[in-house]
Amino acid sequence: MVIPHEQAPEYLPIISTDFKNLDLFKALKDGKLLALLVNIIEPNTIDMRVIDYSKYDGAKKSAHIRDNLNLILKSCSSVGVSVGRVNAINFENYEDSLHLILGCLWQLLKKVVMKNIDLHINENLFRLLKDGETIDHLIEMRREDLLTRWVNFQLEEAESPRRMKDLKSSLKDGLIYLDLLSHIGQTNELKDYYNKAPIERIKAVMDHVKNKYDIKIYFSPDLIENGNDKINTILLASIYNANPFLEDIDQKIQFEDNLETDNEKKIIINWLICNLPEYDIDNIYEIASIGIWPLEIISKITRKEINEKVIKRKPRNINERIDNCNYLMKEFRAAFDYDLKALKGESLAKKDKKIVHSFYLLCMLQQAMKIIEETQVDGKRITESYIKNWAKERIAKISPNLDTKNFKTIDWKNGLNMITLLKSIKPKVIDENLIAFDNPTDEEKIKNISYAITVAKKIGALVFCSAKTFLKGSDKMVQLFVIEMIKLNMNK
Repeated sequence: MVIPHEQAPEYLPIISTDFKNLDLFKALKDGKLLALLVNIIEPNTIDMRVIDYSKYDGAKKSAHIRDNLNLILKSCSSVGVSVGRVNAINFENYEDSLHLILGCLWQLLKKVVMKNIDLHINENLFRLLKDGETIDHLIEMRREDLLTRWVNFQLEEAESPRRMKDLKSSLKDGLIYLDLLSHIGQTNELKDYYNKAPIERIKAVMDHVKNKYDIKIYFSPDLIENGNDKINTILLASIYNANPFLEDIDQKIQFEDNLETDNEKKIIINWLICNLPEYDIDNIYEIASIGIWPLEIISKITRKEINEKVIKRKPRNINERIDNCNYLMKEFRAAFDYDLKALKGESLAKKDKKIVHSFYLLCMLQQAMKIIEETQVDGKRITESYIKNWAKERIAKISPNLDTKNFKTIDWKNGLNMITLLKSIKPKVIDENLIAFDNPTDEEKIKNISYAITVAKKIGALVFCSAKTFLKGSDKMVQLFVIEMIKLNMNK
């Protein structure tokens, strides 16, 4: 596979199992390829101008690279990738950290290659819906499960007797690959390989996808024969991307969710990953419905153990889910001294999307407030009104003409207020030559915001959302950004 981006090198070996050849790890050492992958997953997550190395050399360049790697790893959380224990030192001294680096790289590559396996991107995936299911079922499915369903749909269409049960043993003999490629390519080119040995079939599959779909292969066939699920995931997703082979549906789908809801969902996933790196975060509605993982986040904040006697870690029915969620709401109120009158445990248990989103976003905000609520600045306790006034005063001192009357003004949406706050904390980190000040276009606004987010992360801030969220105007996300600026200012 070649990374689909004009800035990518012509070839990049995605997964190398030859640990004697360390070219891949050398290529990752300065962080540029990692940043590229992050931006393919979510454009404008990292402003590449901030990680420019051209003006540095010697020791300064090494320090700059280390800072960049920390920034890039922090940005991984912003696209839903948990980096765990990986840090900049691991990339610098890669010989001792090969498996850690590959673990991080695998998550990024999976996000890249599976990005388009999405009903919003290809509405023809509607064809995979089974009797009795709603469209929400497909939307909420894990990408791996959707990919498996696509393969089995094509096998059924081809009248194959085989079905893919997993991404390991099911593919070892190469027969499912032969059935799949013959059907979606409407070809008999592979028919002579059904009677060959498994390794010969797999070699034929690799040659076929290379010649027909220009899928670059950087692994040996024995990895498929040995049931390597990572290799199979990347290869099958690459085949899907090259030829989904799904008949056009009769009319466009009217999705209940919109761009704002989708952005909120991404923010929530990123926040959950940051707080629960040990778990595989995917379906935020199922997580809320069970209630256990949000309880674990609250438990970490309050350092209060969960009462195992009143919860069911594996609820068997809706009533047990409701009991869990009612307990979750009780613990939320106690932890944050915040009354959730409009939010009911039953609504979380029943996966009410609007309620689930509201709950998570409130958790994010209250968690940030909890961290600094006991702090006093100039004798004043930090409250929501203090946060607004703090931002207004600091921005007014530098750029009095910027609009700060609330967190949804145009100067928050164009990034200028964010940049000015950063300048008030660390003036030297801002390069004004990179900023569009006068009547910026939407594209220039995105660049301003991306620049502000990237610089903020580089100096230590946590930012979970994308530039598009700020462009649209989200007072909660702006409030969280300002709280991060207050924390940075306190730690100067």
